[in-house]
Amino acid sequence: MSFSDILIPRKEVLRKEGIQGIIDLENLRSKKRKTIETSPEEFLNLTFPTGDVKTVLENLHQRFNSSEPTAGLFLLEGFKGSGKSHLELLIYHLFTNSRLGQEWLKKNNLECILPENAIVTIHKFTDFPMDSLWTLVFEKLNASTLLEKDSLPNLDKLREALNGKQLVLILDEVELGFDSIPNKHQKAQNLSFLQMLSEEANRSENASVTIFASVYDANNEPGATLKRVPRIDIKFSEPQDRKRVVLHRLFSNYGLHDKAKVETVVQSYVNQWKRNDVLIDEKYIDEFKESYPFSPELMDMLMNRVLRKNFQGNRGPLGLLGRVVRNNHKIANVLTAAHLNLNDKGISNLLIDLDPNQVFIQCAQNDLNDLQERVLANEIVSATLIATLSSTGNIKGIKDYELARQIINPDVDYNDYTTTLFALEKYGAFFQHTEDNYFFDTQEKPYAKVEYKSLRIDDGKALEFALDRWSKYVFNDASAVVLRDLKIVKSQLMQLDKNSPRIVLSPNRLQDNEREELYKGLENQNLVILLEPRSDSFSVFTNQDIIKWAKLSLAAADLKTSASSYDRKRQYERIEIENAKYIDDAFRKAGLSYVIIRVENGKLKFELESLSKAYTRQDVIDYLKQNVYPRQVFEEHILKGIELRKESKGDWILNLNIKQILDIYRKTLGFPVLLAYTNLIHAIKILCVEKKIGLSHSRKSFCGSNPTYSESEWSDVIIVEPFFDEREAKSTTVPSGKESVEDSATAKFESEEETTSDVSDLIEIQNIYTTNLNSTGGLRQEIASKLNNIEDAVIRKVRFTIYFNKSKVELNTLPVSLRGQLTGQSDVYFELAITKNGAFSKSQVEQMAEQLTSFPGASYKAELGIEIKKSEVIDERQ
Repeated sequence: MSFSDILIPRKEVLRKEGIQGIIDLENLRSKKRKTIETSPEEFLNLTFPTGDVKTVLENLHQRFNSSEPTAGLFLLEGFKGSGKSHLELLIYHLFTNSRLGQEWLKKNNLECILPENAIVTIHKFTDFPMDSLWTLVFEKLNASTLLEKDSLPNLDKLREALNGKQLVLILDEVELGFDSIPNKHQKAQNLSFLQMLSEEANRSENASVTIFASVYDANNEPGATLKRVPRIDIKFSEPQDRKRVVLHRLFSNYGLHDKAKVETVVQSYVNQWKRNDVLIDEKYIDEFKESYPFSPELMDMLMNRVLRKNFQGNRGPLGLLGRVVRNNHKIANVLTAAHLNLNDKGISNLLIDLDPNQVFIQCAQNDLNDLQERVLANEIVSATLIATLSSTGNIKGIKDYELARQIINPDVDYNDYTTTLFALEKYGAFFQHTEDNYFFDTQEKPYAKVEYKSLRIDDGKALEFALDRWSKYVFNDASAVVLRDLKIVKSQLMQLDKNSPRIVLSPNRLQDNEREELYKGLENQNLVILLEPRSDSFSVFTNQDIIKWAKLSLAAADLKTSASSYDRKRQYERIEIENAKYIDDAFRKAGLSYVIIRVENGKLKFELESLSKAYTRQDVIDYLKQNVYPRQVFEEHILKGIELRKESKGDWILNLNIKQILDIYRKTLGFPVLLAYTNLIHAIKILCVEKKIGLSHSRKSFCGSNPTYSESEWSDVIIVEPFFDEREAKSTTVPSGKESVEDSATAKFESEEETTSDVSDLIEIQNIYTTNLNSTGGLRQEIASKLNNIEDAVIRKVRFTIYFNKSKVELNTLPVSLRGQLTGQSDVYFELAITKNGAFSKSQVEQMAEQLTSFPGASYKAELGIEIKKSEVIDERQ
């Protein structure tokens, strides 16, 4: 049994030359040879009454048999092969072959009574371009004598020519006709006449003018002109109609066939699929019955997914499916994409319309040649190729269950199918499998190509790439110097601003002698911050994983630049980013330690301070300012310097101005590192208020009160021994016996802070960090806990970080703003940072945390910059 026992192929389908899908209106003029255009009976027999056809017939019937006003313009819009010429020819035969037309109408339960004396003219502009449309009209109306030479006739002349007649004007491919008019003036005249015709068609009571005009795009002229009047729009856009037209053209008994037999065949296939766990549902079964003898996937590929104009609407699929019917009408129960046999010359020639350069066809042929001895290789390759060629939009290739339904039938061993499919995945150079889709690509499999190219990349180049990523993308500081060679790193440090912190990143742990050599001879040595891996076993130079990832990322980046398609470029980019991320994660996991320098007995001593989770420049600076070199350290260090002076062990504080002291801090290893100028100034202010030092300046000196120097004056301020400030004494109440001198100084400091303009200088920002939480709710709770003991906290800065790294994520679970129109499974990685500056309360920050977008599986972290008020500064010191 085969499908031809149920659906009978038409004779023309089985002929060697195959089915003829082109309607050529010029053949109507042929008198010598028989064509489908000149054989109304044969033509009508091949015509299926689609929804568009019924719409036209209903409106024509009303136009000629009703007193109600009707539109006289039928605008047919569609690309080549969509059915415009077929519909125009149908109208022509219904008018000119009334008896045959009425038989066809009756056979299809349709009604359309047309005038027998109508003047019908059909004109194909591609074959017979013309300078004036009115010449055609007036000649057909036998009214040429009314025309004046080179003059556009007016409406009165047109009505005089019509004189009670009914003109049916069928204009095929009007766009091309108007485009062929070289003279702009003539083109404008023709547009004017066409508009006059269409308006007269709409207003005449006796339907004196009826126009059928076919265009490719009604937004272009002359379609734009025709759209100005009421009309019947026919767009040939109904998918179900297109499918029925093709089936009607291929099979003579379509619509009258035994549907019970179809159901039996379909059920036998469904049972086989279910036995092998191939995805199937009731909707698909119904579609299968409707598209029989073709699989729903094959019909969808050729009728819906193929949007290219060069496959010509219904015409292209009709020719291809006709060839498949001819090849298999005696042997197949069902025709699927697997029957588009790539080795059949007729089929491959038709597929060239979808692949003009034959690049995909050649790729598929190459893989088939290598694996053609395997069972079902031809079928799998053929089905995957047509799915590849018909890919459009977000649909690429064929899904695994769709492919199985093209190959598996009651006579196929499922194990043969899976074995050959696996072989194609592994050995097919162009056979691709991403997520759950199979398709052919014009290049070799991307990862295999990247792997091969990476073998040619030098280890040194890969190392440089990895170290460069460390400084730029992990540490987030392109100016950070990565230590490769001590001489080179010194040279690089000398090129940076010597008065600002300069950071050196060491890819491995250094020996003390290497550390000493690094600092030797540098200007402002104490501003050089040396960071080493927290893990003592970590070394980039010997880490083969990092070198490998770097090579793969570099290779993918290189291939990406020469990729021939966006999709291929995106694949290489994914490999590039994926391996670069592995490098970044390795550096983050290794962590950082800060090398603290102390001087004991004239020798440098080095200690390592773990920087916890700080791996960016900002995180490191914040950590050091808060935990290693806070303001209090500078206070203590200055006081210790004064004490050493008393012991005659040095004098680097008193009688020096601030500029000189700054230089000393910058140059002297072992001193606290001056990460922020304000740290030193704040320490000096507090010591001045506490009368532990005095401050001298040509404008004003202070001791026991808050100094109010401008920013430009501070450089010239000299630190001196504490002194008695008469102005201070006059304004200060003598403390009681229970009140210490320090308490009095603090009170005075607070009092003056309320009235001076320098209050903001004595406000500090303390950074508080949360741990990584797995939800916005958890983040809010930890923020509440962190701020619980801080009364009336003012948060000046809030930074939220969302980190997401997950494999095989269903993209439709992510917001559209993040994934666009992408669907299916994918590996997803992103790090999102949101920073808000202002003055926020505790409740506001908690609310912000809850308002963050929820990403299941993501990590959430917050960094809060808390304002510590002046009173709290003193309390903290005490």
